[in-house]
Amino acid sequence: MTLMRPLQYFLRSCVRSWLAILLGALTIMTATCAEQPSQEIQEITEKPAPETAKTPPAKTASQVEAPQTQPSQPPTVNLEQVPPPNLEGLEEPVAAQLSSVRTSLVTITSQKNLSAQEQSQAFGTMGQMYHAYLLADSAAGSYRNAIRLSPNEFRWIYLLADLYQRIGRIDEAISLYERARALRPDNLACLVNLGKAYLQDTRIEDARGVLTHAVDLNARSSAAHEALGQVALSEEKYRDAVRHFEAALELVPAANRIHYPLAMAYRQLNETDKATAHLSQRGTVGVKVADPLVDQLDTLVRGARAYVLRGGLAFRAGRYEEAAAAFTTAISEAPQNVTARVNLGSTLAQLGQIDAAIEQYQAALQLQPDNGTAHYNLALLLLRKGLFEDTVPHFRGALASDPSDRQAHLQFGHILRQLGQDEEALASYTLASALDPSDEEALIWTAEMSVRAGRCSAAREHLEGAYRRFPHRGLTTHTLAHVLAACPDPTVRDGTRAVELAHRVYAASQSIQHAETVALALAEVGRCEDASKWQRRTVIAATQTQSPDEALVSRLEAVLAR
Repeated sequence: MTLMRPLQYFLRSCVRSWLAILLGALTIMTATCAEQPSQEIQEITEKPAPETAKTPPAKTASQVEAPQTQPSQPPTVNLEQVPPPNLEGLEEPVAAQLSSVRTSLVTITSQKNLSAQEQSQAFGTMGQMYHAYLLADSAAGSYRNAIRLSPNEFRWIYLLADLYQRIGRIDEAISLYERARALRPDNLACLVNLGKAYLQDTRIEDARGVLTHAVDLNARSSAAHEALGQVALSEEKYRDAVRHFEAALELVPAANRIHYPLAMAYRQLNETDKATAHLSQRGTVGVKVADPLVDQLDTLVRGARAYVLRGGLAFRAGRYEEAAAAFTTAISEAPQNVTARVNLGSTLAQLGQIDAAIEQYQAALQLQPDNGTAHYNLALLLLRKGLFEDTVPHFRGALASDPSDRQAHLQFGHILRQLGQDEEALASYTLASALDPSDEEALIWTAEMSVRAGRCSAAREHLEGAYRRFPHRGLTTHTLAHVLAACPDPTVRDGTRAVELAHRVYAASQSIQHAETVALALAEVGRCEDASKWQRRTVIAATQTQSPDEALVSRLEAVLAR
């Protein structure tokens, strides 16, 4: 549920760029059971790598195992009671399906002389069914019993790890993935998902090691390259990050979510044109590793949710007409299905049917007034229609649903700024910056609005802190130089330091804005003749562009005259 527009220079506002990519930012949601939170559909499954048949090494006489016989008595294993799921509110086919499978489990496990392997299979199968519907407690209990009965069965260990990772129990997920990896060291899906879990737990070195092994196994794994790019980005190895993100996009061009971290890496390398180009292509579709054990869970699903899943697959593949048909069928089977309505809204928006998409979001909000995804997506479409004031209650609704949504705070700040509500805009930008102190865009807008509100000391404090953490960020350095050179509060200005920073930024990227900041810094230290020479450079450069901006030229000339 995100939207990002290209960064703007300090003390300049431009809404065109972020209006242009609104549709690409709309989210769709996965189907869930009534008591489960909604999630975004964001992944393309990469093609599985072709497998090469391997001949196992011959065993010596001492290694040959004796044939196994079935036990004559049921295994004595301490099993836990699996909590039955709450079936209220579920569609009738789904409730009937779950009841039937649970009855079968009870019947099977009550039989005498059942082997541990057979009991394990029964519990694992039940776990898969619950897992498919994200009934986490029941699924986890079933898998744990299956593992107790068959401690070395890769399937159940791996699926429980996946379930724990989905619901945020990362430490337990890592422990299980490591156990699964010991059983199958070269399972690509296990390696990639373990690497991502390490990343979530900020175990960067561990993540790099396991993901490097994944790429060594299959250099055509887009998911492994994307995850290694995230590792490199966190280590500030920006050239390595670019290499892996570019490789991931080359393998799966439709995975447009990768454009954003790739743009961040290019920005840190001061390759501004490439950063801007990738920001403009940024979307919500990612890539995931081919994972047969997890992917087959979708085949267990019935009712409206099955059509929602089919629609999601079609949406991710860009087959929007097919997706719309699937979501429409889901709604006809379950008119109260909020997920289907939100997803149909996003699909209709992709088809250019904006008014129809708005109707679906509004219908979803009538059914579930606190649905944050519907609020956010509806706000984007109203914004596209130019209805700025109408977006306000929906951004508020999105933030009430998830106060930690940094991107919603940032976009709401843009709206409030356009509406002239500067104080509230500053509050939104400040919250966005606090949620992610490394977000340079939120920082710059916080500084600009602080200056506009006459809080120059606060602006300088924010920028100084960011500069200490990220001294090589060009935009942060330029903005700090501008504040030190031209802030309205003379007690905040520091011309000598502004000159040093401004010259450094100009040396890296000789833009009109950077030259103007050099001029302002020189003027602040009293070097007026040098300042006027630099300002004349900006006027000449602005007039010699292919399509001169008359307003910009006039402003630069006015500064020169002053």
